[in-house]
This record gives sequence, C-alpha cells and structure tokens, in this order.
Amino acid sequence: MTVPEFTIPTVDISPYLSSPSSPTGQAVIDSVANACSTSGFFQLIGHGISPTLQQKVFTASKKLFALPSEEKERIKSVIGGRGYETLGGQTLQYGAKPDLKEGFFVGPEIPNDREKYESYKHPNKWPSPSLIPVEDLKEPVLEYRRQLCELSLVVMQILAQGLPGGRKDMFDEFCDDPLAVVRLLHYPPQPDLADETQQGAGAHTDFGAITLLLQDSSGGLQVRNQPSEEWIDVPPNPEAIVSLTAYKTK
Repeated sequence: MTVPEFTIPTVDISPYLSSPSSPTGQAVIDSVANACSTSGFFQLIGHGISPTLQQKVFTASKKLFALPSEEKERIKSVIGGRGYETLGGQTLQYGAKPDLKEGFFVGPEIPNDREKYESYKHPNKWPSPSLIPVEDLKEPVLEYRRQLCELSLVVMQILAQGLPGGRKDMFDEFCDDPLAVVRLLHYPPQPDLADETQQGAGAHTDFGAITLLLQDSSGGLQVRNQPSEEWIDVPPNPEAIVSLTAYKTK
C-alpha cells in the first residue's frame, strides 16, 4: 500500500474574501476542508493582514522581552491568563522538563475597575509607557488581535461550509466575544543539552477551536505526521499565517 505524502498545503483565501459564493470561493472551502481532514494544518495567505502590522508586532515583542527581568516580573501573569509568563513557566509535554520559552498574553482591553471578573476575562497587563511607549507595543498588539479575531471568524465560517450540510453561520454564536488571546512568544538560544526532554515547546495539541500562528524567519515549528510519527518542519513564510484545527474543532 502506498502511503500518501504528508504535506502542509498553502491556501490563498483571497478568492473567498472577494467572492465567497463563487466557484473560486468554493475551491477555497474545499482546500481548507481537505487540509483540516488530513494534516490539520495549512499555511494561510491572502488573509489581508498587512506585513507592516505584523512587523510592528515582531518589533514590539523584541522590545518587551528585552526588558530587565524585574520589569517583566511587574507584569507577571498571576490570574486570568494576562501578562508575562516566565521562562520555564509552562510545561506542554507530559513527562518533560519546563519549556525553554517566555511569553506575553493579551486579550481584549478591559477596564481595570471591577471587583470581580469573568474567568479568562481579566485586564491586560502592560509595561510602563516610559519603558515601551503605547504606540510601540499596546496599540499594534491590540490592533493585531482585532484583525486576527476578524480573520478567525472567516476561517471558522470556511470550516463550517466544508462540513457535510454545514452553513456559513453555524459557528458564529460560538465565535461571538471569543476567549481569543494573542500570545507573544520568545525562544531564547538553547544551550547544548543532552536531555531531549527539555525543548522550546514540548509536543502538544491546542485546546481551543483554531490557532493562527505567525512565525518569524527563525522557524522551528514542527507538525507530527501521525501515521509515521515523524516530525515535519513547517518552513517560515513571511506572507503566511499557519492555521491549525484545535481540540474543540476536532
């Protein structure tokens, strides 16, 4: 028996964005459905998010993680999944050592004036504007989150139409006011380790509906080919956002 080659396709969704009900729009739906039913991953291009904004977010991320440790500790995530996560603060793979990465989590901007907050809907934590001006971090990251939320709804609508009997609006209520978090991640250079149980991010599946991931030129993202148990590199593409179906969608 011939085993089909494992591929992570690139899907241009611009024909769908311009004309969802056209034959070219349907071809996008079919391509996404095929990707999600095979590898579960695809490289998304033609999404409409400007490279300029993406570069601003990368620059903001570098400035944030370059802050002194004591300043990052001031905005440490304690409750609600907002703010800074320390290096080694997460262990994604069972039985492995803590991940060699640090993170910064941003949700919708919520006023910091309430006695009680809903779960996972807490105020964001930002470094002092004297350290990083709002136009260099807060504004581009919040705008990027807004555009990603719009894109995620489009992707969910495409996914819905790729299901048997699926309707475009089938997931709209599920996507209303989502628990969508932008995660800036920094993977410092790793020491030469003989212990393979400590990685930048251990093997894992995501627990939401979909994940939209932007890689920088360093790369490092891998996808597991389940039949062969082989890890496949996802090459960085500056035009692409990597999209993957997560636990709730499956």
